[in-house]
Amino acid sequence: MRSEVRERFFASFEPELNSGCWLWTKGITRRGYSQIRVGPKNMKGHRVSLMIEGIDPTGLCVLHKCDTRSCVNPDHLFLGTNADNMADRDKKGRQAHGVRSGTAKLTDEKVGQIRERRGQGEKTSALASEYGVSQSLVRQIARGVGWRHVT
Repeated sequence: MRSEVRERFFASFEPELNSGCWLWTKGITRRGYSQIRVGPKNMKGHRVSLMIEGIDPTGLCVLHKCDTRSCVNPDHLFLGTNADNMADRDKKGRQAHGVRSGTAKLTDEKVGQIRERRGQGEKTSALASEYGVSQSLVRQIARGVGWRHVT
């Protein structure tokens, strides 16, 4: 890694004393990740952090132990596959589902109503029409496959 990139990297974060995170203070992506220009392209700061440490992240995801997107402390980072990244996301509860999903038409309460009413024999088509969702979603909800987090 070129010394000019190293200098800009080390001038672009502030250590957070309680957590040990190195919080990025310069360019931040819309999703909250650090960003630094390396040659002709922008790169995520956490990837550059590992590259400065001599670790090549090519083909792998760089994950945060601390779960702080703007952290670039190499001690808080580890490499993993995309499957590892998704498992880490799910373990930490960061997957938007149910009402947290930006496209949700239902609430947890409505899902409970659909399950109860379908269990009492109401037609899938009538429930789908009433709640503005597909019949396949109503069937998934009734079987406990869709909206599993609602008990």
